[in-house]
Amino acid sequence: MYPYNYIADRLVFYAIPSPKALGWLWLAGTTLLFMLFLRFRERMERVAVFKFLFALYVFFVFFSIGVAAVREGFFSVYEPFTRTHFEYTGNLYLIRNTSDFLKNFIDLSQSLSIHTRIHPPGYTLILYFFQKYLHAGFGGMAALTVMLGGLAVFPLYYFLKNFATERETRRGLELFVFFPSFAMMSATSMDAVFLFFVWIAIFLIYAGWMRSAVLSFLGGVAAAAALFLNYLFLLAAPLFLILLFMVYGKSGEAKRLIFRTAAAVAGLALFFAALYLVYDYSIWENFWVSRAAQNAEIKSNFESLLIYFVYFFMNLSAFAVYLGLPNVFLLVGRIKEFWRRENLAASLGFIMVGLFLLMGIFQGEVERIWLFLTPLFILPLMKIVKDWEPLRFNALLSLLFFQIITLQILFYTYW
Repeated sequence: MYPYNYIADRLVFYAIPSPKALGWLWLAGTTLLFMLFLRFRERMERVAVFKFLFALYVFFVFFSIGVAAVREGFFSVYEPFTRTHFEYTGNLYLIRNTSDFLKNFIDLSQSLSIHTRIHPPGYTLILYFFQKYLHAGFGGMAALTVMLGGLAVFPLYYFLKNFATERETRRGLELFVFFPSFAMMSATSMDAVFLFFVWIAIFLIYAGWMRSAVLSFLGGVAAAAALFLNYLFLLAAPLFLILLFMVYGKSGEAKRLIFRTAAAVAGLALFFAALYLVYDYSIWENFWVSRAAQNAEIKSNFESLLIYFVYFFMNLSAFAVYLGLPNVFLLVGRIKEFWRRENLAASLGFIMVGLFLLMGIFQGEVERIWLFLTPLFILPLMKIVKDWEPLRFNALLSLLFFQIITLQILFYTYW
């Protein structure tokens, strides 16, 4: 499926040079929106928490849609959703109702759109709900997708507050909405939706370990919802183990942590047990069918040592570019201090990306696929910029904005 010209064509990141800026009104509007953000950013930081998060959320939704529309107007926002042969929208005609779709999902495997064959049915059902209950077409689905994915700023705020001051947390989130991957991929793919559910799960499970088995249970349900969207959630296991180790280091209460972890596992198990009992849907069976489909279509990274290292470089470069070149410059300059034991939280992003690179199971597109890992880099970045003067911080945001617009105009990114 992936000949060698796939590697040569997209070696640095998954995009094709194709300069285009037909949506010049969208470009002007997005630039004006950015300037207004800089103008009122400091005032935003001083308002109540919910007002701050809501304002940041609204800004991000309009900003992400505006960025996506720069190339060909609003069509660019929903263009990926029109590729029904490949994407989840191609499954909507198969759904008479939720019950029948889930019951027959595995049997429908060969009738599903190509991308769906290696995933659970969660993404398709979200789009189905958008279509059925909100009467959304392709454009509406794209807008609703970014609206759902943008909600990630809420669980992220409450998770980050465990490791930073109020000012640091707010500044970190202001920086995050300008990560190129988050800004560019949220309106045009389903991966921001996955990010949202992943971080609800992380926040609730971590909060549960710290405070309550009830929160742990709810976190387990959220984790099941994330897994129902994408099997990639399974690879977040090392992150949960590290966070558990960190909580144990703070509390030293092993029995209580075991009980609260069991509550999270119970929440996850009950979610899928309910799906099996009510809809006869087995996530376990679906996983192995999806894995067989993936193995049939995609060659191994371990085909040769050369192929392994080519994909290693491709994945590293793509993730770094879309994390934001100014951000990478800042991180590389301070990387040594983040590897100290007392800075373990700030090193989580480096650890997880390192593990994902070494696994050798990803073949490009990680600027989108690894989107859920990008919030881990808020922690080290907000420590770097916490004492910056407003003008200097605005300059960093401006550099990221310039990179986002430049990439959007010069390259066709598929998503």
